[in-house]
Amino acid sequence: MQKCSNCSAPLQDIVEQCTFCGTTTQRGVEARQARALQTDADRRAAEQRSAADRARARATAQLDVDAAGKWALISSLVGSVVCCLVPVGPVLGIVFGLRARRLSQQHGLPGASLGTAGLTFGGLGVGLALLSWLGIGVMVFKENQRKAELKAQLGDLSSPRLELGAACALTELEMFETRYEEFGVTNDFDCPATGDLEVTSDEAILRDLHFLNGEKKTELVACLRFKNRWSVHQLRVDDDCRAPKEPPNKKKK
Repeated sequence: MQKCSNCSAPLQDIVEQCTFCGTTTQRGVEARQARALQTDADRRAAEQRSAADRARARATAQLDVDAAGKWALISSLVGSVVCCLVPVGPVLGIVFGLRARRLSQQHGLPGASLGTAGLTFGGLGVGLALLSWLGIGVMVFKENQRKAELKAQLGDLSSPRLELGAACALTELEMFETRYEEFGVTNDFDCPATGDLEVTSDEAILRDLHFLNGEKKTELVACLRFKNRWSVHQLRVDDDCRAPKEPPNKKKK
């Protein structure tokens, strides 16, 4: 038994406050101190757990930053080299690079340099791809424009009479369609106004043709046939038009 220090009322040992006058007993003081100590210990333990959780989160984030930066750089460089027209790699590089920088800023971590490099190279890869597609678009436009000009020069191909201009236009159109010796709109095709055109009733041979592929001059002969209308039968390096067709891209020896 214990007594109240204020009113001397007898109290049980477990009573923390006098039921008569409300004075805190010695037992109450000790219990309050114990609870305060427990609260402080719980707080320190919670702080320690929180610090450990932050350390684990920081370590995990650092691994994510490093991995994202590495993949950003690899994706950007490999994607730009392997397939520059379809910039999947550079786009992934930008995504991983942004992730690396975001995680680095969010957790205050170093090591976002790889992500920044991947982001830079990814942007360059996408830019190069866009420039490549723009260049291709310009080339396609110019080629279509040139084809339209050539078709306007064809005249009446259903007549057995074949003019030199129509024969030249037919030949150049055929070179575009077959990509003869990698012929394209950037190659300078020359069909002289005084070209050698030999026409029979249903066949024609157009000689003295050439085009430039860089600094290389490629010569060719066009063999034409008339079956209701004129068309190019084959393109050759010689004028033996009755011989079998030459394999594609055959080089003149």
